[in-house]
Amino acid sequence: MMNTILLKESEIKKLVSMRDIIEIVDKTFVDLGEGKTINPTKLNLNLGDSEPTNLPYKASLNAMPAYIAWQDMAGQKWAGGWGKGRREIGRPFINALIMLVHPNYGDFLAVMDGAWITNMRTGAQTAVALKYLFNHGSSQRRPIRLGIYGAGMQGHMQTQAIATLFDIEELRIYDVSRPALERFQADMQDVVPGRIILCDEPSQA
Repeated sequence: MMNTILLKESEIKKLVSMRDIIEIVDKTFVDLGEGKTINPTKLNLNLGDSEPTNLPYKASLNAMPAYIAWQDMAGQKWAGGWGKGRREIGRPFINALIMLVHPNYGDFLAVMDGAWITNMRTGAQTAVALKYLFNHGSSQRRPIRLGIYGAGMQGHMQTQAIATLFDIEELRIYDVSRPALERFQADMQDVVPGRIILCDEPSQA
């Protein structure tokens, strides 16, 4: 008998931290580099996001299957962005759903909200890259100065992820929206130990 776990965003947030996700992304990149993880090209469903599809939704949805060898887990994520309808009702641009399946028996093990995981994972990728490019693979914390373009969800997630591995002594942030910059500064003041400088021009960041 198949018992599928259903997890909503609030439950997932209690189960994993940004540090957990950084470690998972790091291990999975290694796995992918060794040819063990299977990561097919995503399939896109164009719901009016671009030509030649003329649907009115200004959206697209991607199907992304994968097999992660070090976890011996298969699954698929449906993730997309809605530039019209969700924004009109005040919901975030990104929405996603993740399904996990046992690779041998085919039992669906979990169905879970995927938006928060997607945003955290995208931020974690930057921290993993900096770990090797800037810190030469060392896990020892080092000070770092950053410039970030965009004070929205990904600006928040990139900052949280980098702050998990590094001591941010200065962060310059640019966004076309001044209110977004001010929200970012308020949200990140407890995450960034150093100065957060709001930039009026891209070149300043």
